[in-house]
Amino acid sequence: MKKSIPDHEQELEILLNYANSIIATLREPFLVLDADLRVVSANQAFYSAFKTTEKNTIGCLLPDLGDKQWDIPGLLKLLKEIIPEKRAVKDYEVEHKFDRIGERAMILNACQLHVLKKIAAIIAAGVKEEELILLAIEDITERKHLQMELKESEERFRRAFETSRDGLLLVHKTEGDILNSNESVQVLLGYSHGELMKMKLWGIGIARDRTDFLKVVSRLEKDGVVHYEEAGVRTKNGSKINSEVILVNKAKVIQCNIRDITERKRIEGELAQAKEEQYRTLIENLPQKVFLKDVNSVYVSCNENYARDLNIRPEEIAGKTDYEFFPTYLAEKYRTDDKSVMESGKSVSLEEEYVVIDSYLNETKRGVINTVKVPVRNRAGAVTGLFGLFWDITDKKRAEERLQESERTIRALFDQTFQFIGMLAVDGTVLEANRTAMQFAGINESDCFGKPFWDTPWWTHSKELQDKLRDAITKAAGGETVFL
Repeated sequence: MKKSIPDHEQELEILLNYANSIIATLREPFLVLDADLRVVSANQAFYSAFKTTEKNTIGCLLPDLGDKQWDIPGLLKLLKEIIPEKRAVKDYEVEHKFDRIGERAMILNACQLHVLKKIAAIIAAGVKEEELILLAIEDITERKHLQMELKESEERFRRAFETSRDGLLLVHKTEGDILNSNESVQVLLGYSHGELMKMKLWGIGIARDRTDFLKVVSRLEKDGVVHYEEAGVRTKNGSKINSEVILVNKAKVIQCNIRDITERKRIEGELAQAKEEQYRTLIENLPQKVFLKDVNSVYVSCNENYARDLNIRPEEIAGKTDYEFFPTYLAEKYRTDDKSVMESGKSVSLEEEYVVIDSYLNETKRGVINTVKVPVRNRAGAVTGLFGLFWDITDKKRAEERLQESERTIRALFDQTFQFIGMLAVDGTVLEANRTAMQFAGINESDCFGKPFWDTPWWTHSKELQDKLRDAITKAAGGETVFL
């Protein structure tokens, strides 16, 4: 059965509505134009992208849209000349500056669509032509900017790669093939660019072989960077250059940085030697005894002063322990102290007994020393030993003991008499007094110490005596000898 004409037109309208719904959901701006380039239809993406409305778009000639912002020569040429000839155009690029949205770069795809007059009439009222133009517009402005930035970045990288003072190689991530090299690495290794392009990374001594190279690649995948502070890189003539090598994981390649550190190592060696000499000069001129031990409390070195005590030469102490110089109980104490310092990572200062047995003279030297022990750390911060310094305080300790004994004797004599004997500050405050006199007078320390002497219980019974005493103390503070 044939369908009636109204039914047929209804189906066409349904299909067109379906097509319009699809166009409306497109992310890219989309226009339908008639043969005169008048806008028949536009989607929401067009309105949003170009800051316009349906009212200001539908029915307008394309060149007149947005105060003639769409009067774009390239676009009009495409629509008026190219399309009638080719019927369809793909990826035609146009750049134009819009007043509202600025400079934009666009990719245009357009084609002509031949439709029946009846269908044209359904699409839009008043449209009688049988030729329509479908125009899809893709804004590629951001993409163009990114491409330009990428190009500039690549150019900067190329210039940096070619002009770097460090030797640089780009290496295939799985095969180890050298893919590119800069002039610095060519000069350093003695190979031409073409020769290096035929080599593997392990051919210049970075990694032993392919198996080792793949292990390095695994580390790179995990850590991003592999750093060899000191590596022997092989040159064309077979010699090895002391180098610092840094491998960096890139997307598809490995960047290999090679820096010749021969001169740096020479300077570091000279500096280390100079520092060692300065250190040795300083240590040898210290009046104290100085030593250095490793993490096992084995001696590494000492100064002349310490070696003299031990009756050896300084260089003979290396490899020896405290058990070889001191009584067992002392050696064990010293090593226990060493262990405590190295485990805690903290310095200590202590007074301790010092006993040296001189087998040559058949005598034992005893004394008291003040010892300072400091943990020694490597660059990573790990404790690798300790530095020790000590000096003899035997005479000082004996002098302190004699002074204490003298003070005890004086105190005993001081406290024996019933007469008041005291010590005053220059302002008359009582600092010290003999206890026997205080006890005889029935006076407590709190009644006396820290108070003006004239305010103590001995004198408070007489204002006249207090005044005389105050005047006498003032004169005594001024340097006079006063008898009261």
